[in-house]
Amino acid sequence: DFYQPRVSRLVLGSNPISGAAHFNGLLGSMMKEYFTEDNLQKLIFDAHANGINFMQGHYDPGIQQCIEKVRDSGGTFNWMFIVNLYKEGAGPYNHSLLNPVVQKGIKTAKPIALIHHGSQGDDLWQQGKRKFEQVNDAFKRIADMGIIPGMSTHLPETIQYVEDKGWDCRFYMGCFYRVGKIKAKEWKKRTGLTPIGEYYTEEMPEEMCRVL
Repeated sequence: DFYQPRVSRLVLGSNPISGAAHFNGLLGSMMKEYFTEDNLQKLIFDAHANGINFMQGHYDPGIQQCIEKVRDSGGTFNWMFIVNLYKEGAGPYNHSLLNPVVQKGIKTAKPIALIHHGSQGDDLWQQGKRKFEQVNDAFKRIADMGIIPGMSTHLPETIQYVEDKGWDCRFYMGCFYRVGKIKAKEWKKRTGLTPIGEYYTEEMPEEMCRVL
């Protein structure tokens, strides 16, 4: 009931392009400095030349322009990007289905899927299940547009909840690490470790893989 093209098993992501290093601010700044318009275009054209025809990440007009150049040259390149239902402050939360720029991007870029933003979904989960209902509202809105709805998350329990509720989510993107989505005091109580910044421990990937 949805358009489902063949896509490469290896997928490009956009975190390096936007400088989201998940290491430190210096590395993130270096990533953003490297990905000029020319280097971004080179990345996408080189990927396409090597059989990668799929990209996921945040909505970005610069990425869209590069993908459209590949398509204009006769190539096939698929895209899905992260959105949420409501505009929530600054940064990636502005990638909302209600944002006119994103609405225009959806019409022109024709993404094969839209992903509910992981960090926003995680934050809504921590505010309570009633708040988390916004994620289901986003799934409905996306499906009504004829686009495959999906969800990204850093918290395995959100996937289990969506499955138990039977919401119309067609795929999940599960992060191997919780990326600081547990309060430091709670994590110290669970593991005996005192986290500093974003923390990553050995049992996190196993936890996510089990749920997936």
